[in-house]
Amino acid sequence: MTTRLQRLEDVIERGLKTFLEVGQALAEIRDQRLYKAHYTTFDQYLRERWRQRLSRSYASRLIQAAQVVALLPVGNRPTTERVARELVPLADQPDVLREVWDEVRAMYGADVPASIVGLEVAGRLMAATAERWMQEAVTDQALTEMLDARIYELEHGVVGKLAETAGRWRAQLGEHPLPVGVAGLGILAALDARQAA
Repeated sequence: MTTRLQRLEDVIERGLKTFLEVGQALAEIRDQRLYKAHYTTFDQYLRERWRQRLSRSYASRLIQAAQVVALLPVGNRPTTERVARELVPLADQPDVLREVWDEVRAMYGADVPASIVGLEVAGRLMAATAERWMQEAVTDQALTEMLDARIYELEHGVVGKLAETAGRWRAQLGEHPLPVGVAGLGILAALDARQAA
């Protein structure tokens, strides 16, 4: 068992070579509890074995990014952890994840910026939420309350991020079309305007 741990640690040591290999190695160490021979918890293992080089939060991001990339076909995967991380919210919807990734790659090429992927994912999640609310035939008051709560969450997360990065990605995009996900922002605005009318 220790031999397997050593081989996986070699991957991490070299690797920090690719986030995919490192994330998969960390997931196996955590899931198979290979750290138990020398450490009580996975957190202790990360703290003592990897010291400053690999925090718990960074290890979690690498594991999540690797899990998302594993859902995509070889040859059509993000090449950076940052881009892969933007797809994490869709990990429980592999078909949607693949669809979103294919769309942004088709629109922006293989080197699509992480901010664009994040916007597309956010738009997709917002559109799905709005559609679900419409199908549930919620009352106008309940819809308003749900939208207000969702908008508050988004303003402090994705929409805040949009405001911070808008200048950067607009400069990167030039004349390219806006990400499809930005339409999701329009859906929420339209629903809010409908309620106000």
